Amino acid sequence: MATERRAKRSTGRNSRTQQKPTRRGRILLLTVGLLLVVGSVGTWVAALVTDPARLPLHTIRITGELAHLDRARLQQLVADAIDGGFFAVDMTKLRDAAQQLAWVDTVSIRRVWPQTLVMDVTEQVPVARWGERALVNGRGEIFAPEIGELPAGLPRFEAADEHAPLLVDFYHRAGDQLDAIGLHIRALGLRGRHDWRLELDNGMTVLLSQGDAAPALKQFIAALPVMRDPQGRRPQRIDMRYENGFAVHWAPAAEPKSNQRGDA
Repeated sequence: MATERRAKRSTGRNSRTQQKPTRRGRILLLTVGLLLVVGSVGTWVAALVTDPARLPLHTIRITGELAHLDRARLQQLVADAIDGGFFAVDMTKLRDAAQQLAWVDTVSIRRVWPQTLVMDVTEQVPVARWGERALVNGRGEIFAPEIGELPAGLPRFEAADEHAPLLVDFYHRAGDQLDAIGLHIRALGLRGRHDWRLELDNGMTVLLSQGDAAPALKQFIAALPVMRDPQGRRPQRIDMRYENGFAVHWAPAAEPKSNQRGDA
């Protein structure tokens, strides 16, 4: 009997030992099955949201104050660059497309559920004409709209492109001083990195050496009220590049008006 009980206990232990891997196997199979289901669902969802035919974008809304940009043209340019649905669209590609237009300074784009893109656009603000075909902004960056889009009434800058920030900075500093006496810069040039040429709205041209431009400009402003010519001629070109003074080239004297009445 004792031998029989020991045999039964041994059989019970063997039975429990055989059941453990079976239970673990079921848990493992259940886990693998669950992972497969989750993976399949994830793949399906990814394919759904990246399919350009799903959740298509129908509206492009542009915000920002625009004086020169054509909203319809900008919208069309961005619409042509859309290559995916709401989630799949390449936002960097859209920003690059918008910035093909020279008048676009900065642009940020965001999605608005379920089918809209909102573009926040900042337009370029030109400080001056740059040569014949371009403009320059307040950061000294040159941009080139189409010729028909160049605004009138801006001063004109002439220099090598790499000097654009230098001209913008000098224009603001010199302009503040000249504005105080009622004069304005109509054109500004820099030859090499040596000589400034300022054309003012009263017809005067002022030449300055870059190394001492600031004190020379102050000297010009101080001397301007006493620049008088016995013949009544006005200063036409003032050369301030001398160490101990300046040179004045006078405009031709005005010719007397002819008598419009015939002889009696």
